[in-house]
Amino acid sequence: MVKLGIIGCGGWGKNWVREAQNQKVLMAVCDPRLQDLRLNLPSEVNQFNELDTFLFEADVEAVVIATPAETHKDVALKCIAANKHVFIEKPLAVSYEDSKMIVDAIEQKSLVGMVGHLMLYHPAIAWIKNYINQGELGDLYYVTARRLNLGVVRQKENAIWSLAPHDLSIALHLFDEAPSRVRAMGDCFLQKSLDVADVGFIHMNFPSGKMFHGHFSWLDPVKKREIVLVGSKKMIVFEDSSLQEKVRVYDKGAITLEEGHPVISCNTPQIFNGDIYIPSISNEPSLTRELKAFCHAVKGDVTANLSPLSQGCEVAAILEKSIV
Repeated sequence: MVKLGIIGCGGWGKNWVREAQNQKVLMAVCDPRLQDLRLNLPSEVNQFNELDTFLFEADVEAVVIATPAETHKDVALKCIAANKHVFIEKPLAVSYEDSKMIVDAIEQKSLVGMVGHLMLYHPAIAWIKNYINQGELGDLYYVTARRLNLGVVRQKENAIWSLAPHDLSIALHLFDEAPSRVRAMGDCFLQKSLDVADVGFIHMNFPSGKMFHGHFSWLDPVKKREIVLVGSKKMIVFEDSSLQEKVRVYDKGAITLEEGHPVISCNTPQIFNGDIYIPSISNEPSLTRELKAFCHAVKGDVTANLSPLSQGCEVAAILEKSIV
Protein backbone atom coordinates (compact mmCIF):
# COMPACT_ATOMS: atom_id res chain seq x y z
CA MET A 1 0.00 0.00 0.00
CA VAL A 2 1.28 3.46 -0.90
CA LYS A 3 1.30 5.99 1.93
CA LEU A 4 -0.25 9.05 0.28
CA GLY A 5 -0.66 12.67 1.31
CA ILE A 6 -2.88 15.29 -0.33
CA ILE A 7 -1.69 18.91 -0.49
CA GLY A 8 -4.56 21.25 -1.33
CA CYS A 9 -7.97 19.94 -0.29
CA GLY A 10 -10.35 22.52 -1.73
CA GLY A 11 -11.94 22.44 -5.19
CA TRP A 12 -10.64 19.44 -7.12
CA GLY A 13 -8.52 18.45 -4.13
CA LYS A 14 -11.66 17.30 -2.30
CA ASN A 15 -12.14 14.67 -4.98
CA TRP A 16 -8.61 13.44 -4.41
CA VAL A 17 -9.25 13.18 -0.67
CA ARG A 18 -12.40 11.14 -1.28
CA GLU A 19 -10.75 8.86 -3.83
CA ALA A 20 -7.66 8.29 -1.69
CA GLN A 21 -9.93 7.32 1.21
CA ASN A 22 -11.87 4.95 -1.02
CA GLN A 23 -8.64 3.25 -2.07
CA LYS A 24 -7.41 3.22 1.54
CA VAL A 25 -4.12 4.99 0.82
CA LEU A 26 -4.76 8.37 2.48
CA MET A 27 -2.39 9.02 5.40
CA ALA A 28 -2.31 12.82 5.69
CA VAL A 29 -3.69 16.06 4.26
CA CYS A 30 -2.33 19.58 4.17
CA ASP A 31 -4.22 22.81 3.60
CA PRO A 32 -4.18 26.14 5.48
CA ARG A 33 -7.99 26.21 5.30
CA LEU A 34 -8.70 22.79 6.78
CA GLN A 35 -11.02 24.12 9.48
CA ASP A 36 -13.18 25.83 6.86
CA LEU A 37 -13.24 22.86 4.46
CA ARG A 38 -14.89 20.45 6.93
CA LEU A 39 -13.61 17.28 5.31
CA ASN A 40 -14.82 14.98 8.13
CA LEU A 41 -11.66 12.92 8.02
CA PRO A 42 -11.13 9.88 10.24
CA SER A 43 -8.76 10.26 13.19
CA GLU A 44 -6.05 8.11 11.58
CA VAL A 45 -5.59 10.69 8.79
CA ASN A 46 -3.14 13.31 10.04
CA GLN A 47 -4.03 16.92 9.29
CA PHE A 48 -1.60 19.79 8.74
CA ASN A 49 -2.00 23.50 8.04
CA GLU A 50 1.63 24.14 7.08
CA LEU A 51 3.53 22.50 4.22
CA ASP A 52 6.89 22.45 6.00
CA THR A 53 5.39 20.72 9.03
CA PHE A 54 3.58 18.25 6.77
CA LEU A 55 6.80 17.32 4.95
CA PHE A 56 8.71 16.93 8.22
CA GLU A 57 6.11 15.00 10.23
CA ALA A 58 3.70 13.21 7.85
CA ASP A 59 4.43 9.52 7.31
CA VAL A 60 3.93 9.60 3.53
CA GLU A 61 6.05 8.48 0.58
CA ALA A 62 4.03 10.16 -2.18
CA VAL A 63 1.94 13.32 -2.48
CA VAL A 64 -0.80 14.71 -4.68
CA ILE A 65 -0.42 18.45 -5.25
CA ALA A 66 -3.83 20.00 -5.94
CA THR A 67 -3.02 23.60 -5.02
CA PRO A 68 -3.56 26.60 -7.37
CA ALA A 69 -1.46 26.34 -10.52
CA GLU A 70 0.71 29.34 -9.65
CA THR A 71 1.94 27.52 -6.51
CA HIS A 72 2.83 24.23 -8.20
CA LYS A 73 6.51 24.93 -8.76
CA ASP A 74 7.34 25.98 -5.20
CA VAL A 75 5.26 23.22 -3.59
CA ALA A 76 6.60 20.54 -5.94
CA LEU A 77 10.23 21.49 -5.45
CA LYS A 78 9.83 21.32 -1.66
CA CYS A 79 8.18 17.89 -1.91
CA ILE A 80 10.86 16.55 -4.24
CA ALA A 81 13.60 17.90 -1.97
CA ALA A 82 11.92 15.92 0.82
CA ASN A 83 12.18 12.76 -1.34
CA LYS A 84 8.45 12.42 -2.04
CA HIS A 85 7.05 10.98 -5.24
CA VAL A 86 4.78 13.67 -6.69
CA PHE A 87 1.54 13.83 -8.60
CA ILE A 88 0.86 17.40 -9.76
CA GLU A 89 -2.49 18.53 -11.06
CA LYS A 90 -2.64 20.22 -14.46
CA PRO A 91 -1.20 22.50 -15.61
CA LEU A 92 2.16 21.31 -14.36
CA ALA A 93 3.18 24.96 -13.83
CA VAL A 94 2.34 28.39 -15.22
CA SER A 95 5.36 28.53 -17.53
CA TYR A 96 7.65 26.20 -19.44
CA GLU A 97 10.63 27.38 -17.38
CA ASP A 98 8.92 26.46 -14.10
CA SER A 99 7.78 23.13 -15.55
CA LYS A 100 11.33 22.31 -16.65
CA MET A 101 12.64 23.06 -13.16
CA ILE A 102 10.22 20.50 -11.71
CA VAL A 103 11.16 17.88 -14.32
CA ASP A 104 14.89 18.41 -13.73
CA ALA A 105 14.42 18.10 -9.96
CA ILE A 106 12.43 14.85 -10.19
CA GLU A 107 14.99 13.31 -12.56
CA GLN A 108 17.90 14.22 -10.29
CA LYS A 109 16.18 12.45 -7.40
CA SER A 110 15.03 9.44 -9.51
CA LEU A 111 11.53 9.77 -8.07
CA VAL A 112 8.18 9.09 -9.73
CA GLY A 113 6.42 12.13 -11.13
CA MET A 114 3.02 12.29 -12.77
CA VAL A 115 0.99 15.23 -14.06
CA GLY A 116 -2.81 15.36 -13.82
CA HIS A 117 -3.73 14.68 -17.44
CA LEU A 118 -6.88 12.94 -16.26
CA MET A 119 -8.27 12.16 -19.70
CA LEU A 120 -5.43 9.76 -20.51
CA TYR A 121 -6.89 7.47 -17.83
CA HIS A 122 -10.44 7.74 -19.18
CA PRO A 123 -11.68 4.27 -20.27
CA ALA A 124 -12.87 5.78 -23.57
CA ILE A 125 -9.46 7.21 -24.43
CA ALA A 126 -7.86 3.87 -23.56
CA TRP A 127 -10.34 2.16 -25.90
CA ILE A 128 -9.69 4.68 -28.70
CA LYS A 129 -5.90 4.35 -28.35
CA ASN A 130 -6.15 0.57 -28.62
CA TYR A 131 -8.51 0.88 -31.60
CA ILE A 132 -5.99 3.09 -33.40
CA ASN A 133 -3.10 0.77 -32.55
CA GLN A 134 -5.00 -2.16 -34.05
CA GLY A 135 -5.25 -0.27 -37.34
CA GLU A 136 -9.05 -0.11 -37.32
CA LEU A 137 -9.14 3.66 -37.86
CA GLY A 138 -6.58 3.52 -40.67
CA ASP A 139 -4.23 6.48 -40.89
CA LEU A 140 -5.23 9.13 -38.33
CA TYR A 141 -5.59 12.37 -40.31
CA TYR A 142 -6.68 14.94 -37.75
CA VAL A 143 -8.34 15.52 -34.38
CA THR A 144 -10.66 18.34 -33.36
CA ALA A 145 -11.61 19.12 -29.77
CA ARG A 146 -14.22 21.31 -28.13
CA ARG A 147 -14.09 21.92 -24.36
CA LEU A 148 -16.78 24.50 -23.67
CA ASN A 149 -19.06 25.60 -20.85
CA LEU A 150 -20.46 28.67 -19.08
CA GLY A 151 -17.99 28.97 -16.14
CA VAL A 152 -15.80 28.54 -14.11
CA VAL A 153 -14.27 31.98 -14.85
CA ARG A 154 -10.69 32.17 -13.59
CA GLN A 155 -8.57 35.23 -12.89
CA LYS A 156 -4.97 33.94 -12.97
CA GLU A 157 -5.01 31.58 -15.94
CA ASN A 158 -6.85 32.02 -19.23
CA ALA A 159 -9.22 29.55 -20.86
CA ILE A 160 -6.44 27.88 -22.85
CA TRP A 161 -4.18 27.31 -19.82
CA SER A 162 -7.16 26.13 -17.78
CA LEU A 163 -8.94 23.87 -20.29
CA ALA A 164 -6.57 22.92 -23.11
CA PRO A 165 -4.11 20.65 -21.20
CA HIS A 166 -6.67 17.82 -21.27
CA ASP A 167 -7.04 17.78 -25.05
CA LEU A 168 -3.42 18.64 -25.80
CA SER A 169 -2.32 15.66 -23.73
CA ILE A 170 -4.79 13.47 -25.62
CA ALA A 171 -3.41 14.65 -28.96
CA LEU A 172 0.19 13.95 -27.89
CA HIS A 173 -0.90 10.54 -26.56
CA LEU A 174 -2.73 9.54 -29.75
CA PHE A 175 -0.24 11.01 -32.25
CA ASP A 176 2.92 9.84 -30.45
CA GLU A 177 4.83 12.91 -31.64
CA ALA A 178 5.39 16.55 -30.78
CA PRO A 179 3.90 19.34 -32.93
CA SER A 180 6.07 21.10 -35.47
CA ARG A 181 3.93 24.25 -35.52
CA VAL A 182 1.57 25.84 -32.98
CA ARG A 183 -0.77 28.74 -33.59
CA ALA A 184 -3.34 30.28 -31.26
CA MET A 185 -5.81 33.08 -30.97
CA GLY A 186 -8.29 34.19 -28.36
CA ASP A 187 -9.79 37.17 -26.58
CA CYS A 188 -10.94 38.56 -23.27
CA PHE A 189 -14.53 39.75 -22.89
CA LEU A 190 -15.33 39.49 -19.18
CA GLN A 191 -12.18 40.72 -17.40
CA LYS A 192 -10.44 43.09 -19.76
CA SER A 193 -8.56 44.79 -16.93
CA LEU A 194 -6.93 41.45 -16.06
CA ASP A 195 -6.33 40.52 -19.70
CA VAL A 196 -7.46 36.94 -19.10
CA ALA A 197 -8.86 35.38 -22.28
CA ASP A 198 -12.27 33.72 -21.93
CA VAL A 199 -12.06 31.89 -25.25
CA GLY A 200 -9.15 30.52 -27.24
CA PHE A 201 -8.32 28.38 -30.26
CA ILE A 202 -5.20 26.26 -30.78
CA HIS A 203 -4.10 24.83 -34.10
CA MET A 204 -1.19 22.37 -34.29
CA ASN A 205 0.55 20.69 -37.20
CA PHE A 206 2.70 17.59 -36.75
CA PRO A 207 5.74 16.29 -38.69
CA SER A 208 3.77 13.28 -39.93
CA GLY A 209 1.14 15.54 -41.51
CA LYS A 210 -1.45 15.07 -38.77
CA MET A 211 -3.38 18.08 -37.49
CA PHE A 212 -5.12 19.16 -34.28
CA HIS A 213 -7.58 22.01 -33.76
CA GLY A 214 -9.07 22.91 -30.37
CA HIS A 215 -11.73 25.35 -29.17
CA PHE A 216 -11.66 26.21 -25.45
CA SER A 217 -14.04 28.52 -23.62
CA TRP A 218 -15.78 29.14 -20.31
CA LEU A 219 -18.07 31.63 -22.08
CA ASP A 220 -20.28 29.35 -24.15
CA PRO A 221 -24.00 28.45 -23.94
CA VAL A 222 -23.66 24.66 -24.14
CA LYS A 223 -21.39 22.29 -22.22
CA LYS A 224 -19.24 20.31 -24.65
CA ARG A 225 -16.46 17.81 -24.02
CA GLU A 226 -16.15 16.53 -27.57
CA ILE A 227 -13.27 15.00 -29.52
CA VAL A 228 -13.55 13.98 -33.18
CA LEU A 229 -10.98 11.74 -34.84
CA VAL A 230 -10.90 11.40 -38.62
CA GLY A 231 -9.02 8.48 -40.13
CA SER A 232 -8.57 6.97 -43.56
CA LYS A 233 -10.90 4.05 -42.78
CA LYS A 234 -13.28 5.27 -40.09
CA MET A 235 -14.13 8.21 -37.85
CA ILE A 236 -14.78 8.46 -34.11
CA VAL A 237 -16.77 10.92 -32.01
CA PHE A 238 -16.13 10.93 -28.25
CA GLU A 239 -18.52 13.07 -26.21
CA ASP A 240 -17.59 12.86 -22.55
CA SER A 241 -20.53 14.98 -21.40
CA SER A 242 -22.93 12.36 -22.76
CA LEU A 243 -24.28 10.09 -20.02
CA GLN A 244 -24.43 7.12 -22.39
CA GLU A 245 -22.90 6.18 -25.72
CA LYS A 246 -19.79 8.27 -25.11
CA VAL A 247 -18.00 6.77 -28.12
CA ARG A 248 -19.42 6.32 -31.61
CA VAL A 249 -17.44 4.80 -34.46
CA TYR A 250 -18.61 5.87 -37.91
CA ASP A 251 -17.84 3.67 -40.90
CA LYS A 252 -17.60 6.75 -43.07
CA GLY A 253 -14.94 8.33 -45.19
CA ALA A 254 -13.58 8.88 -48.66
CA ILE A 255 -11.43 6.68 -50.88
CA THR A 256 -9.65 7.19 -54.18
CA LEU A 257 -10.39 4.35 -56.58
CA GLU A 258 -7.70 2.35 -58.28
CA GLU A 259 -6.86 3.17 -61.89
CA GLY A 260 -8.88 1.37 -64.51
CA HIS A 261 -12.33 1.88 -63.02
CA PRO A 262 -14.74 1.75 -65.99
CA VAL A 263 -16.94 4.68 -64.95
CA ILE A 264 -15.38 6.91 -62.29
CA SER A 265 -12.11 8.77 -62.59
CA CYS A 266 -9.50 7.36 -60.22
CA ASN A 267 -8.59 10.92 -59.21
CA THR A 268 -12.04 11.61 -57.74
CA PRO A 269 -12.41 10.60 -54.07
CA GLN A 270 -15.58 8.63 -53.46
CA ILE A 271 -17.59 9.08 -50.27
CA PHE A 272 -18.77 5.97 -48.44
CA ASN A 273 -21.31 5.68 -45.61
CA GLY A 274 -21.55 2.57 -43.47
CA ASP A 275 -22.79 1.57 -40.06
CA ILE A 276 -22.38 3.29 -36.71
CA TYR A 277 -20.80 1.18 -33.99
CA ILE A 278 -21.24 2.01 -30.30
CA PRO A 279 -18.70 0.10 -28.21
CA SER A 280 -19.19 -0.89 -24.60
CA ILE A 281 -16.91 1.30 -22.47
CA SER A 282 -16.01 0.70 -18.83
CA ASN A 283 -17.66 3.12 -16.42
CA GLU A 284 -14.80 3.07 -13.93
CA PRO A 285 -14.13 6.72 -12.95
CA SER A 286 -11.04 8.25 -14.54
CA LEU A 287 -9.84 9.56 -11.18
CA THR A 288 -9.97 6.04 -9.74
CA ARG A 289 -7.85 4.76 -12.61
CA GLU A 290 -5.48 7.70 -12.34
CA LEU A 291 -4.79 7.16 -8.64
CA LYS A 292 -4.32 3.43 -9.18
CA ALA A 293 -1.81 4.21 -11.93
CA PHE A 294 0.12 6.59 -9.67
CA CYS A 295 0.27 4.01 -6.88
CA HIS A 296 1.44 1.31 -9.32
CA ALA A 297 4.10 3.67 -10.67
CA VAL A 298 5.32 4.47 -7.16
CA LYS A 299 5.63 0.73 -6.53
CA GLY A 300 7.78 0.29 -9.64
CA ASP A 301 5.43 -0.29 -12.58
CA VAL A 302 6.77 2.27 -15.07
CA THR A 303 4.18 1.27 -17.69
CA ALA A 304 1.38 2.58 -15.46
CA ASN A 305 2.50 6.21 -15.82
CA LEU A 306 0.80 7.50 -18.98
CA SER A 307 1.42 11.13 -17.98
CA PRO A 308 4.99 11.61 -16.75
CA LEU A 309 6.08 15.10 -15.75
CA SER A 310 8.00 15.37 -19.03
CA GLN A 311 4.65 15.30 -20.82
CA GLY A 312 3.40 18.11 -18.60
CA CYS A 313 6.50 20.06 -19.58
CA GLU A 314 5.75 19.42 -23.26
CA VAL A 315 2.19 20.67 -22.83
CA ALA A 316 3.50 23.76 -21.01
CA ALA A 317 5.77 24.46 -23.98
CA ILE A 318 2.75 24.31 -26.30
CA LEU A 319 0.70 26.52 -24.00
CA GLU A 320 3.48 29.07 -23.85
CA LYS A 321 3.49 29.25 -27.63
CA SER A 322 -0.26 29.77 -27.40
CA ILE A 323 -0.26 33.04 -25.45
CA VAL A 324 -3.40 34.91 -26.46
